[in-house]
Amino acid sequence: SVNRAMQVLEQKGEFETTFQGFAKTNTMDYFIVGQPEKDGYSSALGIEIQDAFIQDALRNEAKYLNRKCRVTFTSVTTTSGYEYQMYTSGQWVD
Repeated sequence: SVNRAMQVLEQKGEFETTFQGFAKTNTMDYFIVGQPEKDGYSSALGIEIQDAFIQDALRNEAKYLNRKCRVTFTSVTTTSGYEYQMYTSGQWVD
């Protein structure tokens, strides 16, 4: 649900954000955060600009898998009403 996704991205309650890799589509690349457990959660943040944090994660994706991170984002709503989260910044926390 959207509420659960927001809790994930805001790192509240039971949720602890870890880096889970990248996803690529024809229109956008995504930074994936979540939990590595089988029944864990995940959420995708659209990447508009590749800052130093994203570039580092891209270069070292395997090394950083499951590493704790803190991310910020903004919500975007398209003209057709589709809502998603856009990555704005990130940092490793361990």
